[in-house]
Amino acid sequence: MKKIIFITIFSALLSINSLAHERNNEPFLIQKFPAESITNIDVKTSVGRIEVNGNATNEAEVKVFIRATNSKKKKNISKEEIEEMLNEKYSLEIKVENGTLYAIAKETKSHIKKGLSFSFEISVASKVDGQVKTGVGSIQVQNIQGKIKGNSGTGSVKIEKCDGDINLKTGVGSISLNDLKGIVEVSSSSGSIKAEDIAANLTVKTSVGSMQFKNISGSLKANTGSGSVKLHNVQNGAEIQTGVGSITIEKCQGNFDLKTSSGGVKLENITGNIVASTNVGSLKMENLIGDISATTGSGSVTADNITGSLITKTSVGSLTIKNFSGNLDAQTGTGNSTITMTNINEYLRLKSTSVGNIKVTLPKDKGYDLKVKGGKIRSLQNFKGNYETGNVDGKIGGGGTEVSISTSPNQNVQLSFE
Repeated sequence: MKKIIFITIFSALLSINSLAHERNNEPFLIQKFPAESITNIDVKTSVGRIEVNGNATNEAEVKVFIRATNSKKKKNISKEEIEEMLNEKYSLEIKVENGTLYAIAKETKSHIKKGLSFSFEISVASKVDGQVKTGVGSIQVQNIQGKIKGNSGTGSVKIEKCDGDINLKTGVGSISLNDLKGIVEVSSSSGSIKAEDIAANLTVKTSVGSMQFKNISGSLKANTGSGSVKLHNVQNGAEIQTGVGSITIEKCQGNFDLKTSSGGVKLENITGNIVASTNVGSLKMENLIGDISATTGSGSVTADNITGSLITKTSVGSLTIKNFSGNLDAQTGTGNSTITMTNINEYLRLKSTSVGNIKVTLPKDKGYDLKVKGGKIRSLQNFKGNYETGNVDGKIGGGGTEVSISTSPNQNVQLSFE
């Protein structure tokens, strides 16, 4: 039978001479156990922070910090007052039983005017599983190689240097993740999320708060109801969604699915396939390689140095695309279009449904099958076929690549070759 080590607050106060209350930063109670006896941790407190570190070698250690929650008494509460409140209104349990380290503080009698917070600093061996929970207070976990599940009603969450599945939630508070492996799921009802150097499969969610991701090599799914999202050096693509907020992605690779209801989308130095959409906001793209679909309900579209295929659309806004090589299908409802192609693989398709002039520069000494509907075409040379206002259908340079342009009758279409 495994040895059970049990300490309640009552026996601890009587038998441990080294107890000290948290007038400054001193622990009220320190308890040690053989590190090898612990394979799991269970930590709970209603009010107070929880810190777990997997840096223990021979001895696991639990430090308990107690202080008054009444702001007027935080600095002045005496040891005797703490002991009296503990005996009347709280229980504090620190024990190891069947391989589980329990550190649990809870109320036994409700109170309004007076209260205590119980914070835990726990050092254990790295290979443990556990659960941590606090009603009000931060959670910090470091150097753990096991499964961790936790919850904070109000408080920040910080996880770093861990290798194992993690599931942590906070009602109100920021989340910081660093140097993780495994499967990681974190969420906050209101708070920012920041993740860096993550080799884990990462799923994050916040109702209100910005998100930042850097050096992510696992899969990434991120959702925020309101807040901007930034990605840097994400290596395996991502699914990103925000209700209100911009999306910025740079120096990344993989397949990306990006959605924002209201906010701009900026894409830079990306290799991979991209689907991006916003109802209200501009689209900016630079140095992309891949198949891209980028649409906005209202906002300008600018693109520079794109290789691959691009389908882009804006209902209200201009189109400015230059140094493009590949297949382009672009549409605007209201707005001018300026397009410069360095190479066309199979087709160039442009459409302006309402108000907007179109200016296109094509590579010279190439053959094109040209169709223009609506508008007045200018700067057309070396053309053979039907050439009349509102309907141009024929070939340039003997024909070849499809160039289709459609605009309203009172708009201009200008073609040039460089």
